[in-house]
Amino acid sequence: METENISRVTETTKSRKQQKTEIICPDCGQIFDPTIAKSTICITCLSKKYDISEGITKQAVLNWCRYCKRYQRPPWVYCELESKELLAICLKKIRGLKHVKLMDAAFRWTEEHSKRIRVELTIRKEVGSAVWLEQTFEVEFVVCWVQCDDCKKDFTPHTWQASLQVRQRALHKKTFLFLEQVMLKHNICSKVLKIEEEPDGLNFFFRSKNQSIQLQNFFHTMVPLTCKDSKE
Repeated sequence: METENISRVTETTKSRKQQKTEIICPDCGQIFDPTIAKSTICITCLSKKYDISEGITKQAVLNWCRYCKRYQRPPWVYCELESKELLAICLKKIRGLKHVKLMDAAFRWTEEHSKRIRVELTIRKEVGSAVWLEQTFEVEFVVCWVQCDDCKKDFTPHTWQASLQVRQRALHKKTFLFLEQVMLKHNICSKVLKIEEEPDGLNFFFRSKNQSIQLQNFFHTMVPLTCKDSKE
């Protein structure tokens, strides 16, 4: 008999544990389990009461150069639309993510001519004693057309840092004709800012001295020549 009573007591305790305690939310009147919400208010009303996205940037500006199609990170970096690199640039411009836990981030579709990039974020934050709330919202980025520093140098005169002056003291210009064909074939002048014609040759202007040295070394491999360096 004693064993039967003990078994009955254990069964009743198990059944009590299995029964869920449900209460009514004082705000909306919905029945919920307080052990799951860990609060006297349901999760829906709790999420309305606490806005965990407060303080996070909802709108930002992305600088984009339409000539070289690069985004300002900084530095200026080329990224494809809806790529991981562009998503990293967008997340870097959002302020306030240090105080929450980022669960997911993805692009939302927008038309290309709208110049808008929308990123959907899912964040999580603890608002009470072991109460975690999760919220999904969108951040809109406005693509602003800005000319990068390299493109400014291409469109602005007197911004070169190094020049290479090529001269040939001869009646014919066969060597220049040969060099012109070879340069077009290998696309050597892609980094040249501008070219000026002189009576005995050409002047090449570059952004840096290393680029002028590369063209000088290329001429060394093609034709015999002598070089003189000048700091001015």
